[in-house]
Amino acid sequence: MGNVQTHGNLRDTEVEAQIPNRLSRITSNLILSLIDGDYFPCLILRPSTAIKEGLVVYVFHKNMETEIPSRNIIVTRGRPSKKK
Repeated sequence: MGNVQTHGNLRDTEVEAQIPNRLSRITSNLILSLIDGDYFPCLILRPSTAIKEGLVVYVFHKNMETEIPSRNIIVTRGRPSKKK
């Protein structure tokens, strides 16, 4: 089928520059995490002890628990908590 040649990297560095290195307020436990070049749905379990500002997550499709840096995630839209 296609005979496409790509020159350089397909990453969008402009968009990556806008992604925060640290997430201050995650409103959902369900995230998408970049693992091996693909995004997978994950459940946040706890903060990471091995990676600064990282998270321990459970990756559903790989049936594994792993630690990831917070800059490699997409937060799904959650309900904001109600302030009293």
